[in-house]
Amino acid sequence: MSLIQKGNRSALLMSPGAIRSRGDAFYSSIGALQGIQLGGPTSLNGDTTYGRHLQVGVLRNNSIGNPAQPSLQLDIPGMWRFRWGVIAGPRAIQINVMQVVNGTPRPTMIARKNTAVGLNADITVTAGSSTGWIVLGPITFTATAAGPVWVELHNNYYGAFATPAYWDHIIAT
Repeated sequence: MSLIQKGNRSALLMSPGAIRSRGDAFYSSIGALQGIQLGGPTSLNGDTTYGRHLQVGVLRNNSIGNPAQPSLQLDIPGMWRFRWGVIAGPRAIQINVMQVVNGTPRPTMIARKNTAVGLNADITVTAGSSTGWIVLGPITFTATAAGPVWVELHNNYYGAFATPAYWDHIIAT
């Protein structure tokens, strides 16, 4: 049996490779493409000195948002990240999130460790149960120096096909 035949048969996509040796076809999926490598020793998680693959399934949604449109839409499980420039002193960051399915695992926001600014460990916050907009965070810490912090927004839900998470209204202090 080929790898394509071991795919998720509940998906609604027909793959040209989903033809059995006896000639009949079936619905299948070959998995979700999560990143595109453009060369070099990058990784999906960005844990190399050369950075991260490009994330697929990230869109600007012009009809959904809170408090107003547009919003960031993550169509498939994966993450989008940005650098937050901080200065010395107390810092906090929060964001509004909406996951269209009230399933687990829930969306998360992670501030990645940067000892140069006094963030000595990753800080993760997880969204509560809801299918509406909720505030995720805040993540708080005291910066000892100015510098960048990677902030990651994760759509963690693998339970069903096409279950996006929407992100809007970042407040950073």
